[in-house]
Order: sequence, then C-alpha cells, then structure tokens
Amino acid sequence: MSKRRLVKLLLSCAVVVAALAVVTPASAADATVSINSGGSATGSFTADQYFSGGSTYTTTNTIDTSQITSNVPPAAVLQTERYGAMTYTIPNRTAGSAQTVTLYFVESYVTAAGQRLFSVSINGTSVLSSFDIYSAAGGQNRAIARTFSATANSSGQVMIQFTAQTENPKVNGITV
Repeated sequence: MSKRRLVKLLLSCAVVVAALAVVTPASAADATVSINSGGSATGSFTADQYFSGGSTYTTTNTIDTSQITSNVPPAAVLQTERYGAMTYTIPNRTAGSAQTVTLYFVESYVTAAGQRLFSVSINGTSVLSSFDIYSAAGGQNRAIARTFSATANSSGQVMIQFTAQTENPKVNGITV
C-alpha cells in the first residue's frame, strides 16, 4: 500500500471515530427514559416498564393538552394509565446524580374535585401530598405535567412511589 493511500485510510478512520464520539454517549447511564404508564410504546415513550403494583386502564376520550407547554406526550400516552398503589423504579442512573422527573396526569374517571387524592414520593422524599388531578387540571380529560428535581439513590435508581388517600393514585406517563 502506498504511503498516500495509508494516510487517506488513517484520516478516514479518524473522521469515523470522531463522528462516533460525538453521537455515541459514553454510557447508557442517565439517558432519558419516557414511559407510557399502562400502555404500549408510542413515539419516544417506551411500553410500561419498571413498575411494581397497580393495574392498567385505557380511555378513548379526547384529551386537552393546552396546559402542557412543552414536550407534549402523544395522545396514546395520555389515554392510558397505571393506577393503584405502585412504585416505579427507574434504573441506570449515576448514583448521586441530579435527575429531572416529569409526571404526566389526566383525570378521566372521577367527575369532581376531592374524589381522588393521593401522594407521590421520589426516593423517599414527598413531592405531592393530597394531590387532586381534577382540581389541579381544572376538570376532567385535561392533561397536566408536574416536574421535580431528584437525586439518584446509591443504587443508581429513581424510585417513584404512589400512595392512595381517597381513591387510587394514577399516572399516565413518566420521564426521567
């Protein structure tokens, strides 16, 4: 092989390696994961996973998304839910790292404020207490999102626990 061809080949390899370094994350740890709670994969949301407990429900109601100003989930995410006492344990975080958790909610079952109250904690810290989706959203079939800062636990997880007060807790989608 000529010296000139060898140099061209090496430069081509260097360009490919540099391009891969730009588009390939160093590790999968802390990659954003979005979950369609109670449903199948749709858009950038994976099928329901990492949960313990709860049941699923699907509605065909049209959902008003006007209160979610950015990163609006697909309609299918807002029309499915996991409800009941449950915990989502999101893995593959860097232990001790800052995490942003967004929970998506739609009240498609109860018909008045005060009929569903529940609490949510993230890694043992309360983030929602006596939360009423209907009241917070201003009615039925209106999507809302709540975003929280959290820290991954020493096992590299974000644990989101839903606890009933009045009626079952529920969630439609989760992004960490």
